[in-house]
Amino acid sequence: MKLCDFYQSLLHNNQDWYDVDDFIGDLESKYVAFDSITTEQDLENHILQNHNNVLHKYSAYLKRRSDGGKRELFVDKLHAKWFILQISPTKLVDGAWLRNVALLPSSATKDSLLRVYLDEIGQYDEKIVTKSKESQNHVDIYLNLLQSLYNDINRVEDVIYHPLLHKDNDIFLPGCIQLALGAYPEEFLPEIVGYNLGYEQLPLHLLITAYELKELGIDSTYFDVHVAVDNFHCGHAHLALKAAKTLLENTDKSIKKSVFHRILVGFHLSDIVSDGDRAKQYDLKNIVNTLLQQKAEKSHSLHDTVGVVDNEFSSLGELMRHDSSDLYSLMEKSGYLEGKSFKDTRFGQILQDKMIGTFTRDELDFVENLFDTKGEHDETATDDRIYRLFAPVIYKHRKILMTHPETGEQNTMDEWFNKDQVAFLTCLSTKEMKERTLESFLHGRMKNIKMTAQDKEFILHWLRE
Repeated sequence: MKLCDFYQSLLHNNQDWYDVDDFIGDLESKYVAFDSITTEQDLENHILQNHNNVLHKYSAYLKRRSDGGKRELFVDKLHAKWFILQISPTKLVDGAWLRNVALLPSSATKDSLLRVYLDEIGQYDEKIVTKSKESQNHVDIYLNLLQSLYNDINRVEDVIYHPLLHKDNDIFLPGCIQLALGAYPEEFLPEIVGYNLGYEQLPLHLLITAYELKELGIDSTYFDVHVAVDNFHCGHAHLALKAAKTLLENTDKSIKKSVFHRILVGFHLSDIVSDGDRAKQYDLKNIVNTLLQQKAEKSHSLHDTVGVVDNEFSSLGELMRHDSSDLYSLMEKSGYLEGKSFKDTRFGQILQDKMIGTFTRDELDFVENLFDTKGEHDETATDDRIYRLFAPVIYKHRKILMTHPETGEQNTMDEWFNKDQVAFLTCLSTKEMKERTLESFLHGRMKNIKMTAQDKEFILHWLRE
């Protein structure tokens, strides 16, 4: 199933029950049980502990930054701009899992859920919050953010079809889950309560995102709103826990165990794809290569049919027909990217002359940024790429210990990863850890990890150095 299409169907309310049921059922079959959570008190303790851990980690982050540490989520403004687009299919349906809770029979659980939903759509208590002329609907706030960053975004459909938005299933999965649950509130009430419980907690990446967007001069209103409204004392996190408790209190004993399990399933679904992980997947060269490939697939034959073409234009067409996953490097080797600035290169001049309009201003921002930063900060770029490549597989290394070669501090590999990028790479760079990791890639637990041939060659080369 292409989740992009499913997302649009759900968005326009034209998806029947059976497809939604199959979709949720398939996700539930992949549910990973929480071994430590078997009672309601376990669940509450887990949430409280996680909340406190987030606050402690954020305090440590602020200390690192005040001590002169670099940003830990975004490389630069363009990275943040890309990230905001990639998570937009989720943010543009913010609160959708609650969109039909008003149809439920009256109950304490409904009251808590409805209060959260009214906040999501901007219906705040007028006695507490001063009314603003601008919409306080969370989706509207996010769409305004996208419009401030991208010249060609005016509505949700512009986002779905945007050429810089990855079309992989993970991009649309969280939004599909939210829309699917919200379509059938009565049938999926335990899952909705669990999803709401997980999603309304305050994640570390949200706090860091808000902090670093301000540094980069990007409007952080959407993220600031959630830092405030999702608070654990009286906000959404509190209401979400209250909804779970009241649902279980009013459930018949004969089915209480089943309902609790379904709440945990919903809780698990809320974190099936992490925004924080998405930010670590930023790779400017891959973005530009994908963009060039898209252009080549759509237009390469046009170079043969233009009435009057010169050799330069024709040869570029031949180049773009080349079966390569790295068109940027191919163009670089062919001399199209030589110059002091991108506009001075052969490719830049062609875009300004014969190919006007073939790239949008937003697309050119990424192409020009890659050209302007190539060769700079090679060491930092290597570190960032190594760190990114470990992001999806770090869970396989929870029990492996690494010792900091300078301080002697010892911690598990995943704890180093989540705590401090610089320290993680310092520990990983020791001869012993490189040898162990290389063995893991060649013969051990990472042997069958899915990775592009280029990425695997890169990481193996780094480990052998």
